[in-house]
Amino acid sequence: MQLLEKTVVPIIQPSAATNTPNIIRKISEILNRAGKSADMLAVDREITNIETEIDAEVFALYGLTESEINAVMNSLALRLSQQQKILEHFRHL
Repeated sequence: MQLLEKTVVPIIQPSAATNTPNIIRKISEILNRAGKSADMLAVDREITNIETEIDAEVFALYGLTESEINAVMNSLALRLSQQQKILEHFRHL
């Protein structure tokens, strides 16, 4: 019983999809206060594009078919738009 009394249950944080816009907004505020500007949305888009290209390259390296790639992406619960971009890159390899 004493062990359970000392156990701390962590608070579940919102998802990454919820946190990302807040993080981008906070970074923009900090950069603006420091007199610097950055297009955080452009940076975020570039990161997403690079991740998409990497995913497509990995699928190609493993020799997966499109149906196998779809099965993998569905198991990862990727957004449909992200899945489409990955497949588009994959088809151009």
